[in-house]
Amino acid sequence: MSSNLSHLLRNSRIAHVPKSKKPLNSASP
Repeated sequence: MSSNLSHLLRNSRIAHVPKSKKPLNSASP
């Protein structure tokens, strides 16, 4: 369950930030 929540949060974060910052988010844990 925790894994799913983390995944959703991560997805939301990536969608929230611009595409330019996508690589930055990917590098972050």
